[in-house]
Amino acid sequence: MELVRGIPVDGKNAFMKQINYLRNTVEGQWYRIILTQGMKRQIKRMIQHFDAKVKKIFRVSFAGIPLGHINPGQYRNLSPFEIKTLKKISGQ
Repeated sequence: MELVRGIPVDGKNAFMKQINYLRNTVEGQWYRIILTQGMKRQIKRMIQHFDAKVKKIFRVSFAGIPLGHINPGQYRNLSPFEIKTLKKISGQ
């Protein structure tokens, strides 16, 4: 699939690590998308490549850390394990 192989966005090759179809509803089709790198509005811009529209995006995790039920503008404290994990993947 082109989305996994990559699509040019702003002179860079944007790609999705994984995309899985979840379900079809009255509102449209739902997909689960995994990114390993994120550019500004990457998902919307990649989907627009196929003349389709994105209605909603829900971030469920960041750097492998599940977000849980956090509303926009809210935050939560990281556990010591999560801090250690982030430091490890960032090279600190």
